[in-house]
Formats: sequence, C-alpha cells, structure tokens
Amino acid sequence: MSGPSTVLVIGASRGIGLALVQQIVSVSTSHSLMVRKVKTYMPNLQKQLTCYPSANVYATARDVAKASDLQSLAALNRGKLHLITADVMDPNSIKAAAAEISQRTDSLDHVIYNAGILRGVGKNILEIGIEPLKENLETNVFGAYYSAVEFTPFLLNSKFERKSLVLMSSNFGSIALADTLFQLKTAAFGTDFEPTAMYNISKTTLNRLGKELDQLLRPQGVPVLLLHPGLVKTDMNPFGNIDLKESVIGIVDVISKYSVATKENYVGWNSINKITANFKEQLVSIEGLSDPEISTIRNIGSHRIRNSSTVPTRNGEKSLLSSRGLFKKVKAPPRDRYQIITQHEKDEIICDDTNLGFERTDDLVVVQVFQQGRTTEDKQNMFAALADHLSTECGLEKTDLVISCVENKSEDWSFGLGEAQILNGKL
Repeated sequence: MSGPSTVLVIGASRGIGLALVQQIVSVSTSHSLMVRKVKTYMPNLQKQLTCYPSANVYATARDVAKASDLQSLAALNRGKLHLITADVMDPNSIKAAAAEISQRTDSLDHVIYNAGILRGVGKNILEIGIEPLKENLETNVFGAYYSAVEFTPFLLNSKFERKSLVLMSSNFGSIALADTLFQLKTAAFGTDFEPTAMYNISKTTLNRLGKELDQLLRPQGVPVLLLHPGLVKTDMNPFGNIDLKESVIGIVDVISKYSVATKENYVGWNSINKITANFKEQLVSIEGLSDPEISTIRNIGSHRIRNSSTVPTRNGEKSLLSSRGLFKKVKAPPRDRYQIITQHEKDEIICDDTNLGFERTDDLVVVQVFQQGRTTEDKQNMFAALADHLSTECGLEKTDLVISCVENKSEDWSFGLGEAQILNGKL
C-alpha cells in the first residue's frame, strides 16, 4: 500500500508540528530512538514509516525566518521539505500560502492543521475579559476554517486513497468530560475555577467545525479527522504528561490508517476514541496483584494503601499510610501537581480519557507526588488530601490506590515513559 506523496503541516515551527515534520521526513536526530519506540509500542507503524520518505512535505510557520529548527530540518532535506510562510490569523496569508504551493502541485494527500495557542490561564472566565477568548478562537478555530477553505481543493484533486484533512483537537473541548475535567484540574492546579476555560471553548468550537466539514467533505472522498494528541509536553505546555515523540508516533499511525471507511472522526493519538466521565467503571480492585508486581511497587518507593498494609518509601520516610485511621481531610498545598499512572499489559495502549493522567487499568491506580522539599508531615497531609479527594469526588476506592513519593524534577513533571509507569516491567 503506497504512502502519500504530498503532505502539508500547518503550524510546524515547534512542538507537535515540528516533530510531525521530523517524523515524516525521517531525519530527526532521535529518529533511531523513535523507531525503537515504534517496535515497542506500535510494531505495525514501522512499515508505514517507510512510506513517508518519498513524500514532498510542505511546512508552514508564521515567520519562517525565525523558525530556526524548521530551517535546519529543511537544510537537510533540500527539494523534499518546503517551508511556507503562513499566518493562520490572516486569511490573505493563508491564501498566499496556497498560491505558493500551487506553483509546485495542485494536490495534497494530507493537510494537517496543527496551529494552536493557549491564552487566558490564571483567572476565572468572568474576570479575564474577552480578549483571550478571541485570541484562542482566531488561531484554533478561524485559522482552521481559513485553511480548510484554501486547501480543500488540493485534497479533492488528490488520488490518494487515504487522503484526509486533519484538525488537531483536544479532550479539553469535550462536553462529556467537562465536569470531570473541572474537578481534576481545579484539584491539580489549586484553583476554584476552570484554569483553561477560554482554550476549552475554542476546542469545543473546533470539534463542531470539524464535524460540519466532515459531513460536507466525506461524501466527496475527503474525511475530516479530529485528532486528540494527548496532553503532550511541549514548549507551549511544559506540564504535559505524554512524551512528544510517543505522541507523534501515535499521530502518524492514526493518520496513516484513516480513510473514508473509518466511522469515527474524533480519535485519540493512541487510536482510542472512547470518551467517558465515569471513573468508577474504570477502576478495579487491587486484589490478585502478584508478588513480583508488589515487589516492583516497593522498589519504586510507593505507599500501598490496602488493609493497613505498609510499605516504606525509598526516601526513608517513616510515616506510613493505611486505609484505616491515617486519613484526614486536609487542604492540599496550592500549586502542587500530581498525576495518576496505571499498570497495563505490554502491548496494550491505554486511553487517557481525561488528558490529566487518569487511565483505565486492570489492576491498580498509582498517584505520583513530588517531594518538593516537604517535611514528612507535609507529605502525609498531601497523600491524605489526594486519597480523600479521589475517593470522595472520583468514586475511587482507597483499596485501589497506591501513592508514591518521587524526587522533584522540574524539567520532567511527566512520567510518560518513566519508571513509575513500568509497574510490571513489561513496557
């Protein structure tokens, strides 16, 4: 099955867009590492990656002259990677970009709209004013619309059987998950309001735009894919919980398989599109955990909360937690962050439905908490607060919960591929 011959990535100066271009042209300095990850996570993708080196790739940036990483990549791929100036907030700029591309080709097999911003974090929706909402909508929605208008004719001209228009979306735009995400984000960020409200609204709008475009274009052979990349750790979002390379590998895999025959048009980076707000159905008992798995939990320094069982941490903390008597309702210190990590099988890709680290599991749930110089009492209070919040607000049984204290690494808040996720040593 041949691969696409022409690909356009809109918004490629950094982050996901730049990594997508790197993946497609196959010249990233970490390409060999990415291929090894492909073998581990998505073996079928290894063959698909070989399709892309023959493609001509067009990549846009608002200011190509300042997109140094993209320029360096283009220098290594002269004649194959073409850089185009395009300001997605300006319809005339998008029109000019289309005209420039038309000098080389009249068809595109994949158009990937990745441009996006996050504005308006820090105040509640009534205090922050309308400008952040306008900014989010201009880039995240209006730019996608302008791009669809100008580049759909190229897609319609394509003879590629799996051509598609891809709009990079987010679970933050999900209405079904709104209440759950509110609970989790306010707890994680220490606020009493939704910290990314303006961004959420723009992604909800984008999802509707994608649906309307899909209803129009799919009958003409151009399906529209709304793709959730996960909460990726990038320049724009240093607090992501998914490694950029892992996300991009998944994105390429989803796009390469997507076609008119695919029923869903909202799909996650890991090929899972299920959205649920009911955590209770996703969590099961810790009963049946094997001795090797329990040993692994001990090795990573976790508190195992179950029937008064106690496991000391690797950091020598003497205060032990159990499900009886040691839990008290306390307010978690502000600005603290935590994420939920789960155990799963070797070849199973887990869906992070909430975008904040809650994942379905077959065995248990693990909460990673940074030390951040806390005293033993501070840490015990933090553990207790999290356990109380998760059990009372999210339907989680404390017997399903493991709380782990880890050393603070400000540059690596995410443990997407870290030891904390390798609970059973199978990944």
